[in-house]
Amino acid sequence: MKNVLFATTALVAFGGAAFADGHEGAPVSFSGSAELGITYTDLDGAANDGIDFVGDYGLDITLSGTSDAGISFGANVEIEHSAANAGTGEDIDDFNVFVEGAFGTLTLGDVDSAYDKVSVGIDTGGLADEADYYAFDSGLDGLSDGIILRYDYTVSGFTGSVSVEQGSGIAGVDEIDDILAVGVGYSGSFGSVDVGFGLGYTETETDSVDLGTGDHSVIGVSGSLGFGSITGKASYQIVDSVAAAFGDSDVIQGSLAYSAGAITVGANVAVWTGDVDNESYGVFGEYDLGGGLALVGAVSTSNISGDDELRAGMGFSMSF
Repeated sequence: MKNVLFATTALVAFGGAAFADGHEGAPVSFSGSAELGITYTDLDGAANDGIDFVGDYGLDITLSGTSDAGISFGANVEIEHSAANAGTGEDIDDFNVFVEGAFGTLTLGDVDSAYDKVSVGIDTGGLADEADYYAFDSGLDGLSDGIILRYDYTVSGFTGSVSVEQGSGIAGVDEIDDILAVGVGYSGSFGSVDVGFGLGYTETETDSVDLGTGDHSVIGVSGSLGFGSITGKASYQIVDSVAAAFGDSDVIQGSLAYSAGAITVGANVAVWTGDVDNESYGVFGEYDLGGGLALVGAVSTSNISGDDELRAGMGFSMSF
């Protein structure tokens, strides 16, 4: 274990550096991130009430190259660790591989579905998801094993995406069919106004103790407008699911963020109506100290768990 930690520390020391493996056009680059702070949860006497330390780090490794025909290819590996997993060895290893050319981009791995790819997510904040955990813009991602094959094609600011996440389980025993998704998005500027738009659909069918027996689908439209230092984002999603956690519900989300120099502040809201009925509100802020170091904080209140819940936290965010 000590050897593993030592090797990881050595890699982080080279954050942002690039190395060649002896084959021209196949560089390897490293980058990283870390967090240091405290978080507070008040969930009506739950076991996780009170103050906890936040001490997380992540290491990103990127491999990339270009073929003689001009086709780009590569892989990305992300290793994350949080204080909650300390001593357990349960670090999270994410990966994906891709090829890209005039034909578009084909990606396989722990990546966003086509639905999530085009969705305009609301602005969030916090060290431990204090103003983020209730945001919903990924559709049915991760309902199965989380390994997704996605194809993207971009032209003139528009991106079209299709994806499939393979199903899992044995027929009739916690069975999840393939999770299919399709989406189209746009990102561009008109004068001094930045515009973003996304429209996506995703579906699957399950026969599961936890997820129920039947169909699940999500359709959503989202957008953003940026006017100089002010950015507004909003989305509307219709969820049709046999799972109790989703039900037949409408989800409305929005955020407003303001940036001036090194300071960014914002607020967001997420409201579920229908079979699931809850509201979440959050405020967040960040002060950029330069060199990859920032002071961040967030506070939120929500009844997403069925009880009133307050979360708050602050500390340092680092990027290397």
